[in-house]
Amino acid sequence: MQFLQICSPAAFKSFQENSKKRKRESCDETDLPSVKRFIVSNNGQQKRQNEVTSAIVKYVITAMRPVAEIENEGFVDLLSTLVPTYHPPDRKVFRSQVLDRCGSVVKFVKSEIGAAMYCVGQADIWSSRRMHGYFGMVFSYIHDIELKTRVVACRRFVGSHTGERIADMFSKVICDFDAKDKVCGLVTDNAANMVKAFKVSPSTEPDVSVTDANDQSDPENLLRMGVHWESVQDDVTFMLPPRYACLAHTIQLVVNDGMKEASDRIKQVIGKCKTLTSSIHMSAKATETLEREGVCNIPSPNATRWNSTYLMINAIVKIESTNGGLLRNVAETVGSSVQLTDRDIATLKELCLLLEPFADATVRLEAESVPTSGMVLPVVIGLTKAVSKIETTYCTSVQTGLVNSVQRRLGYVETDDHFIISSVLEPRFKLKWTSNADVVMNAKSRVIAHLHVLDGASTSSSASVQESQTVFADDDLFSFMSSSDATREADSTVSELDKYLADSLSAETLLFWATNKDNFPKLYKLHLKHHSIPATSAAMERCFSSAGYIANARRSHLADDMLEGMLLAKCNKDFL
Repeated sequence: MQFLQICSPAAFKSFQENSKKRKRESCDETDLPSVKRFIVSNNGQQKRQNEVTSAIVKYVITAMRPVAEIENEGFVDLLSTLVPTYHPPDRKVFRSQVLDRCGSVVKFVKSEIGAAMYCVGQADIWSSRRMHGYFGMVFSYIHDIELKTRVVACRRFVGSHTGERIADMFSKVICDFDAKDKVCGLVTDNAANMVKAFKVSPSTEPDVSVTDANDQSDPENLLRMGVHWESVQDDVTFMLPPRYACLAHTIQLVVNDGMKEASDRIKQVIGKCKTLTSSIHMSAKATETLEREGVCNIPSPNATRWNSTYLMINAIVKIESTNGGLLRNVAETVGSSVQLTDRDIATLKELCLLLEPFADATVRLEAESVPTSGMVLPVVIGLTKAVSKIETTYCTSVQTGLVNSVQRRLGYVETDDHFIISSVLEPRFKLKWTSNADVVMNAKSRVIAHLHVLDGASTSSSASVQESQTVFADDDLFSFMSSSDATREADSTVSELDKYLADSLSAETLLFWATNKDNFPKLYKLHLKHHSIPATSAAMERCFSSAGYIANARRSHLADDMLEGMLLAKCNKDFL
């Protein structure tokens, strides 16, 4: 080799290069560090890092935990044990990742709302522990064969809660979700500002109002008020959807009306129950005594909690029925002078019988996963009949007050187009809630009228059709000439309704219409609209309950955007 290097340096250099090349080619990949392997390994670790971070984001949102959880000492120790190679992001980066995930959920909700034919809002205002006002809104709509309930807003509401400002906030939300052409109704409680908000138009400020000339009001909503759309459409730029009162809230007002009619003795008995319940809740001994007998607790009455008075009375009646004398022993334990006599117990039993139908109605109507508007009319009729047939000895005044209040506060349901149509389109009920031939005819005529509106025909055109049918009514020679294309279309509508009413198949509402949408295509559209409207705003109340868990006493300085983002993501967690 030395001889070759001395005699021919060029040949020696070429030999060395070829030797190195052959060595590299014959060398196994595992014998040399591979940049490619390093990159693949690094990418795998980064992917795992992202997966763990994504899981933590989902946990923080669904468990309603603070963003600072990522820096919690115990949580960090848990992560290091489970995933030793994981390095959690700092709090600022993690906060932005949580907000990004919340934003992606909102995009999914917008997309789903965009695919719906109709949607209905539920609106209310909530105050946090810091007494900050928030405007909350929920959309309900039928998607595929499911009734969806989506939280779409929990926005800071600064200033006075006037009707005009509530209407403006509502307009902002529906514009942000591109739902101004889809919203066909709104459900709120009976607060005066909510009632006023949807009797006024939004302000004309460019950033909050809807001024597009194509955003016309739904003709069917005007039909409910007896207004012809053609006569007003040139003067209207935007019209808020019709407002429906929360039936659960109205039912509680009915119960309050009935209790106001109670005699002094009944009020005294209820007062005893409240005093005893309050004493038990403040005594550990009394609670232990009840628990030893298998009684968990007696609910406390609360003016803002539906059915709370009934639940308290019912719990006391059950205790006395199964453990007679137990409450007397508990009263002695807490040093209370309250003693319930046999007559008091008999009075409470009658009150339970009278209030039970209202509690049952509330539970049925506050469901979220099934259409409830079709139950409203049968429920109102059923309440009157159920309460009226109860035999009373001590609570006749309450009974009379309840029946009168049902007629006064809920009597409008029996003449409202929406509730009539909803009950007719409920496969379980149809027209079974009445045996009056005039009521049946009236209900069918209202369904047909709304079908014509939904098909694009106005009430005036329907009237002209009726006129064309009767042009030759007085002419004996030409009286047979009563058919036309419009008449045949009207006949097909009537035929479809009659066929539906004659169908004996009874199934769950959403399943029935998903199965029969081709058999009853016109009625199916009407179903999508009216059965999207919930009977109550219970979903909104549940949303605010979740908001209270997020903005708790230890998180009183939570930013408004974080509160809304986490609440929307939590309540729409199937998109996480």
